[in-house]
Amino acid sequence: MRYLAPIFASITNFYTFMSKIIISFIFSLGIAFYSFMLTGINENVSQKRTALKAETPENDQESENNIDSVSDSEQEEEYAEATKYIDYTWEALVERIKVREHLELEPYYCAGGHVTIGYGHIMNPGDSAMLVNGQITPEQADSLLHADLNLARQWVSQTLKLEGKQLMAITNFCYAFGSSKLQRSRLFKKIKNKQPIKDEILKWVHINGQPSNYLRKERIFELNLYRAGELDS
Repeated sequence: MRYLAPIFASITNFYTFMSKIIISFIFSLGIAFYSFMLTGINENVSQKRTALKAETPENDQESENNIDSVSDSEQEEEYAEATKYIDYTWEALVERIKVREHLELEPYYCAGGHVTIGYGHIMNPGDSAMLVNGQITPEQADSLLHADLNLARQWVSQTLKLEGKQLMAITNFCYAFGSSKLQRSRLFKKIKNKQPIKDEILKWVHINGQPSNYLRKERIFELNLYRAGELDS
């Protein structure tokens, strides 16, 4: 039997070696398959909305002129507008995002060049498994929207310590621009220092270098919602 021991050891080593090769091959095959799937998606994605690119404001720097100074009457008018949002709900915000982003059941390139689906959800490697005949369902799009919105909400809550309508307002902003852009901005510093945000938030209104009335309306909505939080506190 002692003569067989080296043979058994050799067979065991051989099987161990072959197992590692097979596992490595399967892993490489999985990577190749995902790359193939992503290539297929990229070749067929819609080019919708690629012309629209909301931009970080060029003058997002400290300035002595960026001070919210308004008369008492102007301030009264502004806060009177904010009172309309005292009873605004998260459900209403979800519906607003749906209208803004539009539902796309097939992958498409967003303005930033990312493969996107649903209500502006940037696809990650695991999301391709959801596709059936190149599409997701409206229910899956809803789930992705709520998951992304909850992530933005948690980040804003933990990082800026906001709550109520102010949390809602900046979560909407964060969903549109992302947490990285927000954290690098003057707007972030204003919120962090509990300073007026009007001048800063109204800078974020450009698409392809041009001011957009649509984005201005979104920023005014967020500003009024933010102020409603001040009134509600």
